[in-house]
Amino acid sequence: MYQQLGYGEINHSKAAVKYPNQPRTLSPEDVRVRPFSETDVDRIYDVYKRVVEGSTGFIYRPKNFLKARNYTKGLQIKPMENMRLVERGNSVTGYAYWESSPTTSDALEIMTLDEISFHSLLADAERRNPNAAVMVWCDGLIDPEIKWLKRAGYEGPLEAYGSFLAKSLNQKTNSHSIKEMYGVALGKFRIGLWDGT
Repeated sequence: MYQQLGYGEINHSKAAVKYPNQPRTLSPEDVRVRPFSETDVDRIYDVYKRVVEGSTGFIYRPKNFLKARNYTKGLQIKPMENMRLVERGNSVTGYAYWESSPTTSDALEIMTLDEISFHSLLADAERRNPNAAVMVWCDGLIDPEIKWLKRAGYEGPLEAYGSFLAKSLNQKTNSHSIKEMYGVALGKFRIGLWDGT
């Protein structure tokens, strides 16, 4: 339907998974993973801003994006219940947003400044829900972070059901030129699940 309306595909949605019977991710000793609190909004925004620096795609978010997202129909964010932060020393170095059930823990977004912080958030999710498959949505991740997932023993990324589509409003849509415009081939293209409409 979208193709008939002149849209071109830019990117597929992908996910990586680890099942409960697979080896657990090791958690380094010098980090701490903790729940979100109201005072963390600025810290999360700072992590996001630093992580996406140099990336391409639709990566702008307002400073209060967690609150703003609550007014978006269909995907409300509940950080008090689902968000975890990782600290190294006295600094927040990453966050992950998990939606969990007895059978799965889904990371809708995971953003960290380094691999140690990334693995710490994975290890925390695996420990907190040991009988569940842990699934990380790779929307918003770029090549180095995908490698971090693989080094933690995650399978994938596997193509999922979603696609990112775009349409040029002043000429016929050429998906190749749009991919070039957003730098998809550079391996720096980011668009997270929270950035869509």
